Amino acid sequence: MSYVSKIIFKASSIVAENIFLYKRYFILSLVWRFKGFPKKLGKNICSKSIAGEILIGRKVCVGPHVNIDCCKGAKIKIGENVSINQGTFIVAREEVNIGSNVLIGEYCSIRDNDHAWRDSQKLVREQGFVTASVNIGDDVWLGRGVVVSKGVEIGNGAVVGANAVVTRNVAPFTLVVGAPAHAIGRRSN
Repeated sequence: MSYVSKIIFKASSIVAENIFLYKRYFILSLVWRFKGFPKKLGKNICSKSIAGEILIGRKVCVGPHVNIDCCKGAKIKIGENVSINQGTFIVAREEVNIGSNVLIGEYCSIRDNDHAWRDSQKLVREQGFVTASVNIGDDVWLGRGVVVSKGVEIGNGAVVGANAVVTRNVAPFTLVVGAPAHAIGRRSN
């Protein structure tokens, strides 16, 4: 490929990417129109499928490369004054609820589903999904790289340490760490 061809290819790629991003922002702004447009949107926010319902409160800050995917018939609800840092995935096949004043660190994964895999006579990809709603309370802090699994409820005021894998419910104002996450303390005055 000649130098001129490379420049033309790069320029056309940039234009195509910007048109694609514009469409995403337009679609997301329609979804958020009635709840108040977020204070700040990150670069390259991605919503692959918005066949479901996505409700986002006021003053939500979304970092770059955040993926919010909501399948047909599913619901994602994010409260007010929430910070979702870069590289985070929020995926719903049923329901994901995130309260207000929540801090979500970089590269977190919040999913209400998992692949079914038990039938050894079928490929995993052909077995569908197992789902259960996820609920994250108000004033919760999820550290960097936290994984929140299907069916989990994280109580108000809880703190989840970096890289923890939350597979069970977390009581309000509890500090949990590890994989799987376990309690090591409580928030107190």
